[in-house]
Amino acid sequence: MRERNLIEAQALAELKRYDDALALLNGDNSRDAMLLRGDIQWRSQNWRAAATSLDQYMTDRWRSDRKSTRLNSSHGYISYAVFCLKK
Repeated sequence: MRERNLIEAQALAELKRYDDALALLNGDNSRDAMLLRGDIQWRSQNWRAAATSLDQYMTDRWRSDRKSTRLNSSHGYISYAVFCLKK
């Protein structure tokens, strides 16, 4: 069911039905959902929410991948800075 929701949320985002897409992802804290949530928020130009979602994704990735280098683990913060510059 989770995979179906991810696919449906992606399709809704393609139709620019961002709120409906995000509603489908509500409560899903999987890494795939975090990444898709950030992408949808980016497309809808909700920069702060996108940065928060992507930061959560990167934090989760860093915790699960102990072999990440310091540079890789700071990627979310670099992305956030770029989001802020694009305003």
